[in-house]
Order: sequence, then C-alpha cells, then structure tokens
Amino acid sequence: MSDFMKKIHFLTTILASWVMLNIVACQQSNTTSQSDDNTIDSTATPDYKPKIDKNGLYNIAHLYKLPEFNSIEEALKNPQNVYRLNLRKQMLNKLPEEIAQFTNLQELNLSDNPIEELPESLKNLKKIQILHIGKTNLKEIPTVVYELPHLQVLNISGLLMAKLPETLSQCTQLTSLDADFCGLEEFSEVLLKMKTLERLSLKGNLINQLPQNIGTMESLAVLKLTENSIQQLPASFVKLKKLRSLDLSGNPLKNIPAEISQLAQLKLLYLNNLKIETQDYSPVATLANLQELGMENNQIEKLPQDFFAKMVNLRTLKIKGNKITNLPTSINQCKYLQTLDISRNPDLDVSTTVKMLNTSRLNRINLSGTKLNGDQWAEELSTLKTLKILQLSYNQFEEPEKALKKIILLNQLEELDISGSNLPLGNEITEMKNLKRLKINGLNEYEQNELAKKLPNTKIISI
Repeated sequence: MSDFMKKIHFLTTILASWVMLNIVACQQSNTTSQSDDNTIDSTATPDYKPKIDKNGLYNIAHLYKLPEFNSIEEALKNPQNVYRLNLRKQMLNKLPEEIAQFTNLQELNLSDNPIEELPESLKNLKKIQILHIGKTNLKEIPTVVYELPHLQVLNISGLLMAKLPETLSQCTQLTSLDADFCGLEEFSEVLLKMKTLERLSLKGNLINQLPQNIGTMESLAVLKLTENSIQQLPASFVKLKKLRSLDLSGNPLKNIPAEISQLAQLKLLYLNNLKIETQDYSPVATLANLQELGMENNQIEKLPQDFFAKMVNLRTLKIKGNKITNLPTSINQCKYLQTLDISRNPDLDVSTTVKMLNTSRLNRINLSGTKLNGDQWAEELSTLKTLKILQLSYNQFEEPEKALKKIILLNQLEELDISGSNLPLGNEITEMKNLKRLKINGLNEYEQNELAKKLPNTKIISI
C-alpha cells in the first residue's frame, strides 16, 4: 500500500471513530433526558423547577401526582417508595410507630382522626412538605410541627382556637395554610409576618375585620374569607397585586368593595350570599382577566349594559338565585364562556338571554327554576350545538312536547336534568345517543328498567 493510501486509510479511521463517539454521546444524552426526569439542565431558564431537588424533595405540583397510600399495611411493603400517606378517617388515637420507616415521606394526612397528640419522633421525618392535622382532637398546633424544616402546606381546619399562635411564624417555608372553622376571632397578626404565604383559607370563622396593613402580604395569590363577619376591606387591600383568587362569600358586605377594581390579576372572584344594599357592581366590571365569577343569591335585579364588556376571558358565570330579568347585551363579549348558571331567576327572559350569548364554546347551562314560557326559549336553546350539560329542573313547561323535540336536537348532550318538571319522556328520548346521565322525577322500578332498555348507555338517576 502506498504512503498516500495509508494516509487516506488513517484519516478515514479517525473520522469514523469521531462519528461513532458522537453517536454514542447523543444516545447517552437522549437516554439520560428520557429516563432521568430529575436531571437539572444547565441551560434551563432561571425559573425552571426540577421535579426533585438536592434534598430529595419533589416540587409540590409533581408530588400530588405520585401514588398515594391509604393504609400502613400497604405502605410497609415498600417503605422507601412511600411519598404520600393518607390515613384520614381511620379512627387513629395516636400516630402509628411504623410511620418512622417512611423516611421519604413528603405528604401526611391525619385529618378526621381522634388523635390527641403528635409524637416528637415526627420531626425525624424531615422531608414532610404537606401536613393535614385538621378535625382531630389536638388542642393546639403541636410544637413538633414547627420542627419540620421543609413544611410548605399545613391544614389545621377544625382545631378550635381564638387566634393563631405566634409560633406559627417559625414555619418559614409555609406557602399554604388552611385554618377553616377554627373559631378564630381575629385575623391573627402572625399571618402578616409570614411573607412566603401564597394561599390562605380562613373560611367559617368569626373574623369581623381585616388588618389595615394586610397589603404587606405581597405573595398572597389565593385568599378565602368565606362565611366570616367582614363588612368592609381596608384601603391597603389594593396592594395585594398578586391576588388571583378571592372569595368573600357569606360576609355582611353592604356593597361591592371598590378596592376589588384594582386587583388586576384576579381570575377567580366569588361574591355569593352577601348583604348588598346598593346595586353598584362597577368594581367588578373592570376586571379584564376574570375567568370565573360567582354572584349568587344577592337579590340582584339588574346589571349595567356594559358590565361584561371587559370580561373577554370569562369562562364561568354563576348568578343563580337573583331577580334578574335580562342579562346585559355585553354578555356576548364573553367569547370563551363555557359554563352559565342563571337558575332560580324566576322572571328571567330565557329566550332573549340565550340569543345574546356567544355560543361557540358554551357547554353547560343551568336554567332550573326559571320562567320558560312558550317555546321560543327551546328554539333558541336548540342552536347551542356545543352544549353537553343542560339543567332544566323544577320548571313547568307550557308546551312540554314541543320543548322536548327541540331538546332532542342537542345531539352532543351528555347530561340532562329534568327532575321536578313536567317534561315528558317519549320515544324521542332514545335519539339522544350521547346521553350519559339523566336525572328525572321518581320512577318506579318497572319504569326505570324500561327506560334503561331504551337508553342502555345512560345512567338514570330517579329522585
């Protein structure tokens, strides 16, 4: 072989080896990325969150997706793989000793048990991030809770106390706290010190006012104050700029707080069962990012015509139990509306309301307890081709046979509720091939069996 050919052979060999090394490297890289979800990408964006950190802790969102064990016996079969343990409602008087074997435990639910104390040994389970100890016989929050270094979510609902202890501030990683139905007489000052709190639920307590400096809780994204005695919001409430979900239902608010209008990031707002004396709903009308709005049982008679003009992102609207006769024309701006509950508005003009809706995405509507006169409403309803759930309970139709024929045209319907109504069930009902659930007035066993033969794929609920 000539020197020239030897050089060519040498170069070819080197090139082939280089190609093979790159192929192997790529395969190893692909294998690693596919099999090891916990590997941190050095090129990832700063807000990238690995599923598991250097302490062996899963991020909360991923933790909820892991298997949950519901008994000690089952969990003991492979204790190292127990990350979530739910012992709720198991009549436990004390924490089982075997729990010490679950060294990777990150979520523990002990709620609804007659437990009177938690052992000091619980602090050895250093990876616990989520702890439920509500509705137990604990007289206070056990000190061992404060020794869990990674605790992020704590539920103490049902533990009776006039106020939250100052020691709660020792939970420096806490992002979520449920203290519902605890008998709290005040919005405890310790909460203002907990700068990491993103979610706070204080439902069903005795709180009659909020602190003037509540605006310092700048991380708060979810706030539930349902069923307290709050009559107004402090001025600093507008500083809760990260607030995405707010529930003030069941408080004796005499008007819609003006402060709400400045919470631009709100996506979920619940103002049900209030004691509103004025009909000024303008603070709500400015919330362009709102996706779900509840204003049930408020004696609302009329909403401004431009009320929904800015709510282009609204998905769910629940305004049942009011005195509304017509929805404002701006409702047609809600092009993403999927769920509409306008039930128990006895004087509502249903046909006009349905005609105004932007129906491209509407899949659920509740018309129970409304005035369904004539058959025009049914004509308009039959145009809702995306509708999957229809509730018509407790209505007395003037022309029930005609109404049924129009309802049959909703061939995508999966759930139908006609309980408490005079809507007949003729043979036409068998044309609803996609119907999965039918709620109807009390049928005897024979009638229910006969109907089941006509609708073999439908769950029939007779009440």
